Amino acid sequence: MGLHLVPIVLPVCLVLSGFAIAMESPHYAVVHSESDFEIRLYGEAFWASALVQRSSFQNSTKQGFHRLYQYIHGANLNSARFPVTAPVLTSINPTTANGSVCYVKIYLTAKSPPQPNSELNLEIEKWTSHCIAEIHQLQKINYPTQLLSTILHVTKLGV
Repeated sequence: MGLHLVPIVLPVCLVLSGFAIAMESPHYAVVHSESDFEIRLYGEAFWASALVQRSSFQNSTKQGFHRLYQYIHGANLNSARFPVTAPVLTSINPTTANGSVCYVKIYLTAKSPPQPNSELNLEIEKWTSHCIAEIHQLQKINYPTQLLSTILHVTKLGV
């Protein structure tokens, strides 16, 4: 099985008035867990992806999610609507200068999702199995580089 590691993926949870909203999520297995993060193995699935020029983590996530929200609410070639799903993933691309590009992604429940309207500048991706490091409560982490080093060490061990 070809596993792909996305080392920096930060889930965004939708919370309304202090209560989490139940949403559909892709199936995954937790392959490693620590207090600050867990590594999840996701199976094959479709994801819609928005490339965003990074300003701040919060602004980039909002910009990308806004385009994804339009897509799942009918801005696609079939005018199809999809449920909001969790997690919303924001990944910083470490290969660009200063990590200036990030991707905001949302899981799609459709087995054959329609193409997004071109003005949204989105891509539909079919993932094979992927390992993703979910960082819990990012705003409370004092030493993110140490945490990322731990995540990368765990993944090198073959988790």
